[in-house]
Amino acid sequence: MIGTCPTCGAGLREGGRFCPGCGLETHPLCPSCLAQPRPLAILDRGEAWCAGCGSLLFACSRCGRWLAPGPDRCPDPACAALVAPALPQHTGRRWDARGSTVGWRFPDAWDPSNPTAHRPVERELPSTDRLHAAWAAHGRLYRWEGSAVSCATLEGDVSWRSPLGLGGAPASGIGFPDRVAVVGALAVLALEQRFVVMDLSMRGEITALPGGFPLAQVAGPGGWLGWSRQDGKPTLYAAGVPPSFELLDPKPVEAPPESAPAPRSRMAMWNDRVFWPGGDGMVWGWSRAAGTVQRISPDSRADPRGRVLVWADRGGARWSRESAGEITLSISAPEGELPTLNLAVGRGPLATIGVVDELCAVVGGEIHLFNSRTGERLETAARPAGRWIDSLLAPGAAAEPRVLALSSEGDLASLYALRLASGAVDVLWRRAGVEPLGLLTLGHRLWIAHSVGLTALGE
Repeated sequence: MIGTCPTCGAGLREGGRFCPGCGLETHPLCPSCLAQPRPLAILDRGEAWCAGCGSLLFACSRCGRWLAPGPDRCPDPACAALVAPALPQHTGRRWDARGSTVGWRFPDAWDPSNPTAHRPVERELPSTDRLHAAWAAHGRLYRWEGSAVSCATLEGDVSWRSPLGLGGAPASGIGFPDRVAVVGALAVLALEQRFVVMDLSMRGEITALPGGFPLAQVAGPGGWLGWSRQDGKPTLYAAGVPPSFELLDPKPVEAPPESAPAPRSRMAMWNDRVFWPGGDGMVWGWSRAAGTVQRISPDSRADPRGRVLVWADRGGARWSRESAGEITLSISAPEGELPTLNLAVGRGPLATIGVVDELCAVVGGEIHLFNSRTGERLETAARPAGRWIDSLLAPGAAAEPRVLALSSEGDLASLYALRLASGAVDVLWRRAGVEPLGLLTLGHRLWIAHSVGLTALGE
C-alpha cells in the first residue's frame, strides 16, 4: 500500500493509477507530456518537475490535480480552487509581502524554557562571490553570486551555474528580497540597467525584458508586474504565468505618473491583484481583470516623504504608514473589504511588518503586535540594538509567536528571537565580518543570507 484514497479512504496499490474503491484517478499522467504518471499533490507533493519531460507543474490546492502553470483556478467546475506552486516559491517573503515564515515554525528545541533546549545547528553554504540574492523555487535553491546564478539542491550541491554577463550586478534601488521575482518556471532578475528573465529549468538561459532601469517588481501565481524607468519616464509592464519552456511576454500597462513606486518600495500580490506605495504617498493597485491602475488609499493628506509598507490578503490591500514620525496601521474590519480600521501604532522609524494568521507585528521605534481582524493591541516590546536588516513573524511554541530580527551593529551581524509576551530576547546566531542581507525559510531550516553566502539553522 502507498497510502489511502483522499475520497473514499480505500488503500491504494503500488503501481496503480486508480483507487480500487471509488475509481478516483490518484496517479494521473503529466498534463504536459501525457506519459509520466504521478500521485496527486494531496498524496505526495514530491518533485515539482516532471521526470519525463522536465516541465514545471503547479497543483490544485484542494483536489491535488497537477496542472501546467497558467490557469489560476482548477478547471474542474466542482472544485475551482486556487492553482499554485506545489512547493515553496519565495525570495524570503512571499508575493503577498506579509513577512511570514511560509509555513516554517519556530522549533520547540530553540525555546530556552524547554528542558531539552539546545542551540540551532549551523550549516554553511559559502558563495563563490558576493551574494546578491537567494531564493527557493520548486524544491531547489538558487543563488545570485557576483555576476552569475547557480542552481543547487537544498543540501547545497550545485547542478548548474549561469553567467549574467556584463552589467550583472543588481539594481541599486531595489532591496535584497525584491531583486528576484519567481513566475512559474522563470525568475526575473533586476539588474543594473534592465530586467532579465532566467529559465530555472533549462540551465539558466537569459533573456532581456522590455523597459529600462528597474524600480520595483513582484511575481507569484498571478503573474508578474514590474516598474522600470525608460527615457526618464516610469513605465509599468505586466505578464501572466507562461507554461514551461515558454518566455515571459510582458505588455505595457497605462498608469498615472503619480502612481510610480516610491524608492525601495515593496509590491504585494494576491491572486491577480497587485498593490504598491506610490511616490505621492498613496497606495495604488492593479488587477488583471480590470486591466487598470487605480488609487486604493483614501487618505488625500498622505505625506509623500513618509514610508509606506503594503501587504495583501483576500480582502485587498493593507498598509502601515509613517508620517511626521508617527506610524499608523490600516487594516480591515472583520466583515469589511476595504481598510476601515486606522490605528495609531507609535513612533517611527517604520522598519517592517509581519503578518501570520490573525497576528500583525509592526516594527517602528518599538515592536507592536496587533490582532489583524479586530485591531486590538496585544503586546509591545523593545526592539534589539543595531540597524534593522530583515525580520520574520514566526508561529512558535505554546502559541507564542516570535519576531526573528536580523540586525547589524558595527561589523557584527546578529539574529535575535523576540518573545513579545515576556519581552525576552534570545540570540540565535552571531557572526563578525559579514554584511547581513535577509532571511529565508525552507523545509525545516531557517536560512540567513549574508555577503559571503548562506547559513542554515536547523535542529
